[in-house]
Amino acid sequence: MAVGANEFFIMIATNKPAHNRWLILAIVSSALFLIVIDLTVLYTALPRLTHDLQASASQKLWIINAYPLVVAGLLPGLGTLGDRLGHKQLFLNGLLVFGVASLVAAFARSPKYLSAAVYCLPWAPP
Repeated sequence: MAVGANEFFIMIATNKPAHNRWLILAIVSSALFLIVIDLTVLYTALPRLTHDLQASASQKLWIINAYPLVVAGLLPGLGTLGDRLGHKQLFLNGLLVFGVASLVAAFARSPKYLSAAVYCLPWAPP
């Protein structure tokens, strides 16, 4: 049985036991772990990537700063959209977008494609 956001916060506020609270925490934490690993790999490989892709200094900055910039803009809007459409559906769609964007980033042949893929990563969960 799925628990909606309102029921989840009511259970927390009233200290009622939530049977699937740990499962929800594990799922959201695993999605966050995927994002952290993906960005760690990107930052670690950035010197080699920029050398191989012959990226300029401004392109390097866009590759690095694209994720936090887009997250800051999308967070309020996607939170509201999740409230209206359902957090589970939005979460699953975000995982799909994250996977596709990670594949595009992995096989990018130019700094433009890499930046575009990094721009798509914030559409992912959490």
